[in-house]
Amino acid sequence: MTRTQIAMLDEVTKPALNFPADINAHLSPGFIYAGATVDGQATQALPLVTASSVRY
Repeated sequence: MTRTQIAMLDEVTKPALNFPADINAHLSPGFIYAGATVDGQATQALPLVTASSVRY
């Protein structure tokens, strides 16, 4: 299989998720990675994370 074929299959089989999946997809990297670059993808730390140095 070619990369193009795999990409096409990935696109047509991608599930349509309900709320809050779309919000989680955008917010969770800022909480999880807090500004680190992971697999070449940069993230931004959310203000909530950087507001305090206390971690639980």
